[in-house]
Amino acid sequence: MGLSVEEMPVEEVHLKKRLTRLLAKKVDIGRTKLRIRTAKGFTHVFAFVDSEAERHIVEEITRRATWSAGVRVHVRVRSTGPRSDARLAGEILQCFSRCLGLDLSAIVVEVRGNVAHLGGVVPSLSLRGACESLARGVAGITEVVSDLRVMAPSDGQARMSAQAA
Repeated sequence: MGLSVEEMPVEEVHLKKRLTRLLAKKVDIGRTKLRIRTAKGFTHVFAFVDSEAERHIVEEITRRATWSAGVRVHVRVRSTGPRSDARLAGEILQCFSRCLGLDLSAIVVEVRGNVAHLGGVVPSLSLRGACESLARGVAGITEVVSDLRVMAPSDGQARMSAQAA
């Protein structure tokens, strides 16, 4: 049985309120189970979420909000049983959209036998790496084959950079 807010140490109450406020901006907080406990000098933040995209968002927000080295973050995706290839592809695309803010019109994701095939064009090399990393992090994906290309600069941008040099 967990402690009520009145029984929690002051630091835990403030941290829980702060995290709840920050998470409410990005995640359906009503579906996210958040629990904070202090043990042996460490503060442990536990969360259960519905998708890999939410897991990534909760981990990132929690790490930014708790810059202390004494905080451990434990985020788990609720088990949904075996997932179809189409559902896995949808989760990957959801991660790209929600976590990276990418326009999905130029990206294709296909999953066959737990292997994710990424194709299309992304704006930068760093986003290409982030896409590959996020796809690898989706539960059920065992391998990522990436054919993502980095968008070539438009003629206007190329001219401006040439003039600046």
